[in-house]
Amino acid sequence: MNPHKLFKTLSHFETYFGPEQVNLVSRGCSKMYEETIRGTVQGGLTALYDNPPKERLVIVVAGKE
Repeated sequence: MNPHKLFKTLSHFETYFGPEQVNLVSRGCSKMYEETIRGTVQGGLTALYDNPPKERLVIVVAGKE
């Protein structure tokens, strides 16, 4: 995913799935500085606002229980 669309996409997830929806965002996949953020949509938005990504991302959303 293009990093410029990340915040809009996560905001849509929050609207449609709710702020407590579990997700995972990974950046820098297969690189030394790889980082994975696990938690809720709201938590991911907060973490990424503090440190905005510059590279492509992968988002995984948990299924409905």
